[in-house]
Amino acid sequence: MEEADQQAIYAGPGTHWTADTYDQAQFHRAAQSLGRMLRLLGKGAAAALWEARADDIRRRTDRLLWQEARGYYRVHVHLSALEHGFDESIQFAMGGNVEAIDAGMASPRQVRRILAAALAKQKEFGMSTVSGVLLPPYPKGVFQHPLLDDPYEYQNGGQWDWFGGKLVLALFRDGGRGQGETALMEIARKAIANNGLFEWDDPQGHGRGSPAFSGSAGSLVRTIVEGFFGLDVSVGGLRIEPRLGARRGAIHLYFPANGRYAAYRYAFDPAAGRAEIAWSSDWPEPALIRLAWPAGKEAALQDRFLVRLDGRPTEFRVDPGLDGPVIAVQTGPGPHAVSVQTIKAP
Repeated sequence: MEEADQQAIYAGPGTHWTADTYDQAQFHRAAQSLGRMLRLLGKGAAAALWEARADDIRRRTDRLLWQEARGYYRVHVHLSALEHGFDESIQFAMGGNVEAIDAGMASPRQVRRILAAALAKQKEFGMSTVSGVLLPPYPKGVFQHPLLDDPYEYQNGGQWDWFGGKLVLALFRDGGRGQGETALMEIARKAIANNGLFEWDDPQGHGRGSPAFSGSAGSLVRTIVEGFFGLDVSVGGLRIEPRLGARRGAIHLYFPANGRYAAYRYAFDPAAGRAEIAWSSDWPEPALIRLAWPAGKEAALQDRFLVRLDGRPTEFRVDPGLDGPVIAVQTGPGPHAVSVQTIKAP
């Protein structure tokens, strides 16, 4: 707030310390990850310690920063006597809230409320995408640095797909295919109009800063792979959950770290009432296939499903989904094909 040059990013005598949602979420993620790593190493007592610390941070963050009436976390609380002449509690901070989701710190109920708040703020402030990082921004003159002394520039209310991509991923997972696809296409149209992925954009979507920002690229690739194509690989195995709707699609991923790959082809035939997915991978763990029925909720109300694995009838379950029923099939490792056919009830 006092520095107008590069000193603004370093702690010093004029630093105003805060406890903020973004850092609590990062610590929560780190503590959980360390706990998982220690468990894999057989160090149960040490793992339990870090798991307890992660849970403690979550409880404290809820108590100090979660705003039940607004449905999102505060940007921060001050640890000094600093006061502003405006209400910081109304500001929706994209970075902290989306990190709380991505780090698993926010509960499912909190995730839904954060996503609703993000979409409402986009509409309220006329942002071209959901990537607005601080809405409303700080008033003119709060910061001295020329990068963010005015509202709606840089981190003071600009659009950052670095964070917006993570929020779109959460929309695919928790808000449904429709909301996720709409938000992703808005960002895609902006990137095409700008002929690149910029560091940040103004409210109308005009590119600013670096014209080839790897943070945006990495975040959006993850959103496309894990959100739109629904291909997620972890220690527990392969999870394939296409969110392509009635589209045909295919994806092939190669992992340089271990030399493995995962790929699938998906198609839906509405006339035949059939969805098909053929996948292949050298991942050694089992795979979970989850096919959200593309025809929607109403089309499947009077239907039953016949599910085949490699051409033979197989066990499956039907889970409720935001966009309609989800057919889940567990398979072993290796190439397989799953088809789902509707059968009209008598």
